[in-house]
Amino acid sequence: MATEKMGIKIETNPDETKLTSLGVRSWPKWEGPPSTFPWTFTSNETCYLLKGKVKVTPDGYNDFVEIGAGDLVVFPKGMKCTWEISEAVDKHYNMFLLSLLLFVSLILLILSGGDVLQANSHGHKSER
Repeated sequence: MATEKMGIKIETNPDETKLTSLGVRSWPKWEGPPSTFPWTFTSNETCYLLKGKVKVTPDGYNDFVEIGAGDLVVFPKGMKCTWEISEAVDKHYNMFLLSLLLFVSLILLILSGGDVLQANSHGHKSER
């Protein structure tokens, strides 16, 4: 069951069926050593922690959310926070906006038959 605290949604130990349906294992990976740093989420981000432990303190709060291995976490676009990594993190992540842009680009490429259109200096489009 998922919980939400300070805008951060956390589902602890989701079943493999859910992870597979989301395509989690194909998402990019990020690793981070123990450290503390500020972070701003420029788009919605979903991540799945393979290992590690992090305290996330959203700006404007005196409280934190602790996430760790086995957590599926959703951070909202625009959230500013501080990450305090106490145990090295290894996570898969998916930024919705990036995925959407890649999907739209692929659809446009398919629809164009593989031809790439480029605007010339006069603003007219020409095939390359």
